[in-house]
Amino acid sequence: MWVIINLPERLKTTMEVWLGKCEVEKKTPSIDETWEVIRKFLQQQEGNRNEKPNQAVGASRNEPNKNQQSPRRKKTTILDAHLNRNKPIKSLAVSSTRIPSNQIILDSGATTSMFNNPALFINLTKKHQNVELTDGSTILATGFGNVQVELPHCYLQLKKCLLFKSLAHNLVSLGSIMKPKNKITTLNNNYFNLIDNNDELILSGAYQAGNFEVIHNNPRALASSGELINNELILHQASSHPSTETMTKMYPKLNTTNLQ
Repeated sequence: MWVIINLPERLKTTMEVWLGKCEVEKKTPSIDETWEVIRKFLQQQEGNRNEKPNQAVGASRNEPNKNQQSPRRKKTTILDAHLNRNKPIKSLAVSSTRIPSNQIILDSGATTSMFNNPALFINLTKKHQNVELTDGSTILATGFGNVQVELPHCYLQLKKCLLFKSLAHNLVSLGSIMKPKNKITTLNNNYFNLIDNNDELILSGAYQAGNFEVIHNNPRALASSGELINNELILHQASSHPSTETMTKMYPKLNTTNLQ
């Protein structure tokens, strides 16, 4: 999956044309091919600059150039705004026709789970609601409700999800799932349930080689069974490298001395 962000307009257009060509030829571009396209673009731009007459004569003098325009402010991206303002990310997705709309991103950074397909909702209340982005702008949600999703190795049920039909991805909020009061119960070390403090099911699934796999193409560990993995460091890695305090909450009986 390729995502083009924060690029100069001309380079962005060049990359989109090239990716479109790769899509037609049904081939996956390599990193070397990508850098080669960027290198040729930069070479071409450098050649164009050298061919233009020098228009910066006044800039070589100590006197200020009255006709010189002040430089434009750099456009702030969503990521820049997040780093500068340190605000929680509520949405990172934008409309796109090149990215499959049925993809589900687990570590999206969203504070609330968001989906683009009304068919995923068990119940849906149609209500317009503005959601703030980290750059200060807002996008409009058209409804909210509970969602149920079947993934390759698990069954996911989420509450209070938002509906955005223009989203390029379905965004799952891990923060809303891995709350301190939520707990995991296992069955025969092969199957598990994640339930909240009201004993309502959030997620159920199966372990594969000790790991909870949820993405078919690129599996990554979200949680692991302590009986299958005895090494604290491996368990820490499989749990997405949480802090010692979080590890203690997730695994109360775990010896966290080796993690400090």
